[in-house]
Amino acid sequence: MHCKDHKADAEYYNKPIEHYGEMATIFGATVATGKYAKGSNEPLATGIGDNEQPEDGGDGDTATVGNDGETSSATRPSKRARTSEKEDDGLIVAMTAVGERLACAIEKAGKDKELPDELEDAAYRLSGFDDTHLAFYHEHLVDHPSKAKAFCALTFSRRLIWAAKFITEHFPPAN
Repeated sequence: MHCKDHKADAEYYNKPIEHYGEMATIFGATVATGKYAKGSNEPLATGIGDNEQPEDGGDGDTATVGNDGETSSATRPSKRARTSEKEDDGLIVAMTAVGERLACAIEKAGKDKELPDELEDAAYRLSGFDDTHLAFYHEHLVDHPSKAKAFCALTFSRRLIWAAKFITEHFPPAN
């Protein structure tokens, strides 16, 4: 139904998202909250955030103004310093969480690179194809372990369809 209304999307129908598993491992069930969002024309690290306090420091005491007209910061840190420390704490927590997820994803990706033991037999057992074409298809599957696992899980007739599709895409018939 969607493809009838949106013909330009037809090429993406039933097409897997490459590296979906790795992305799901990294990002999990998280969603964007917009907490640190900035507009495209806003400079970074500026602006008033939700956690900044008013001019008086939030404690009712105003800052001391010296003879030169400058505000004294000897007794308390500036607003920017307080805000920066709070934001840094949040960023450290966020970066630590991202680092842990990334480490897990890298570890999982290493395990996903393992090829099925039956891959070579499954690829070369396909009848009706030139050995050169099957060798190229086997190489393609070796380069893409997730596809190799999916290929080996297919029935024989569906393996033939996958191989035929790959070979016709990469070795078009001569006109």
